[in-house]
Amino acid sequence: MGTTLKVVVRTTILLVLGVIGYFVFDQYDGQRRIGELCNTDGGLRSYGRARARGVLMGDQVNGPRCTACAEWLASDIYDYVDVHIPPESGLAYGSTADTEYYRYSIAPAGNAECILQKPSLSSQVRFTQREDELRAGIAPTRCLVLAGVTRSTL
Repeated sequence: MGTTLKVVVRTTILLVLGVIGYFVFDQYDGQRRIGELCNTDGGLRSYGRARARGVLMGDQVNGPRCTACAEWLASDIYDYVDVHIPPESGLAYGSTADTEYYRYSIAPAGNAECILQKPSLSSQVRFTQREDELRAGIAPTRCLVLAGVTRSTL
């Protein structure tokens, strides 16, 4: 009886080690093959930094306040940032444009197109807007502009 038990235990151990070895090898082999595929068919490759005047940021579901847009413009990465503001989130600071796409850009402070110069803004919104601009790194001599995008703008 002792010999039979030893054979069963040894066989079980060998079987378990064989299964574990198979899965370890399978994992290694799978990673190796995926690495080979990525190197040969890995999709688009970038060989340098893209040079674009602007970028489409995407949806602004919380309305026209876009701090990331202000940061990108303040760092001079882009000249403009386009955003999509769905009608249900409210028009951009009282704009009456029939568009859902808007373009953020930078202008000299005091420019009539600056968000801060819009007559429909309350003093609280003006204060918050200026705080956002300063926090993003926009110099006091510059301001953020938000205008509707039309075919002529493109």
